[in-house]
Amino acid sequence: MNEALSNVAVMNFPVPAPIGDDDVQPGAMAYYAACASGFIQLTEGDGEHEIQFSPNRRCFLDTWSRADAPPVHEWRLCEDGSKIAEIESVDAGELLATGWRMPERFVAKGRDGKTDIHGILIKPSHFDPTKHYPIVEQIYAGPPSSYAPKKFGILSKQHQLAELGFIVVQVDGMGTNDRGKAFHDVCWKNLKDAGFPDRIAWIKAAAATRPWMDLTRVGIGQLLGRLEAAADQHLDHLALEHRDPREAPGQRRVGPPDPRVNAPRNSSFKSFSPTF
Repeated sequence: MNEALSNVAVMNFPVPAPIGDDDVQPGAMAYYAACASGFIQLTEGDGEHEIQFSPNRRCFLDTWSRADAPPVHEWRLCEDGSKIAEIESVDAGELLATGWRMPERFVAKGRDGKTDIHGILIKPSHFDPTKHYPIVEQIYAGPPSSYAPKKFGILSKQHQLAELGFIVVQVDGMGTNDRGKAFHDVCWKNLKDAGFPDRIAWIKAAAATRPWMDLTRVGIGQLLGRLEAAADQHLDHLALEHRDPREAPGQRRVGPPDPRVNAPRNSSFKSFSPTF
């Protein structure tokens, strides 16, 4: 391709294959140019990418990062994606010096034993590996998008909650978007599923190698006000379908037991859900 991308489509695809890969791996999205000869990969780097074209569309600024890697800004040619220069690589040293902890990415198998489920863990700044911490999952599992952070960010609300003495996790189970049709189709006429079998498996797998995660104290909730009703619904669904009835009742706030009934409500972060 020897001309500027004025009439060429630029698409965001998973690495390494721009087509034919139904299971997209989060945190590995690159940009490709689609032209008559096929696809040309324009970006590199292990992370989520955002690009801004120059006015003449002969160059572009590629900014990429991960939940656990600060942004890198690169200047690249539109012709073949070759890197002209690295403009800046963000140094998180001062942020880490405040006690802020980088999220930890973790991957475990889902309900089918073969599909990768991705998520993050956030520890408090005063984390002590000899202690046992209750777990809170920030949850919204609607099918329009995916929600576990892929790009770098401060994640202030999650960290504020972790500072109270929790391990905060955020996971995208089956039925959420951005992972291909088969992954997304789990929600078809099945919104109540909400990815619980995958998210429960993920949390158990994380705790299997992290003895400081206390599986006897697990809560769910939503930090975004307009979606808190969804947290109520997920919590009640968890109580009804994913709890051993022999166990003592967990603390919960009553809400619609069916996640398909999503009536917004003004309320605070929910108390502990029933444990696994």
